[in-house]
Amino acid sequence: MHSIPTGRRNAATACISLSPNWKLKTMSEATKMCTSCKKDLPVTEFYPHKRAKSGLQPNCRTCARAWHKARPDYVRAKNAAYKAANPTYFRDWQRINKYGVTPEDASAMRASQNGKCPGCLRELSEHKECVDHCHTTGKVRGLLCDDCNVSLGRLRDSAETLRRLANHIEAEDYV
Repeated sequence: MHSIPTGRRNAATACISLSPNWKLKTMSEATKMCTSCKKDLPVTEFYPHKRAKSGLQPNCRTCARAWHKARPDYVRAKNAAYKAANPTYFRDWQRINKYGVTPEDASAMRASQNGKCPGCLRELSEHKECVDHCHTTGKVRGLLCDDCNVSLGRLRDSAETLRRLANHIEAEDYV
């Protein structure tokens, strides 16, 4: 039996005994054979795989990319099926990674705003919902509908510009 890394890429010698496809003396020397091209490659050349015993895909990154590129219809259909089964996954993932807002945080914000956009008072459930944040500090201010969010962005989040425009609209001086 050979040893494989436990999943920590930078650990020099943290290993466990496992597969004969592995050859390892230290982490920097860890190699694995690709099942497609039959090349002995560093373990960094393989994508991770949660269910695999080794923790890595059986094919190297180059072979995996070529396989997916040769089957665009299959990949497109599989992605569409995943999106249909998990409709909020991408939105939730993006909110967490961009703003640190979990689905629970978004629900709490929505509830505190009574499910309405604070700008136009339309129902958030009927319009595309956006996370409003300060571009200077990065702090999240709440949820807005897409129209209000785009409007604030075009005004560069300037309260003064918004006030001047409100005064302009309310003025009765027509040309």
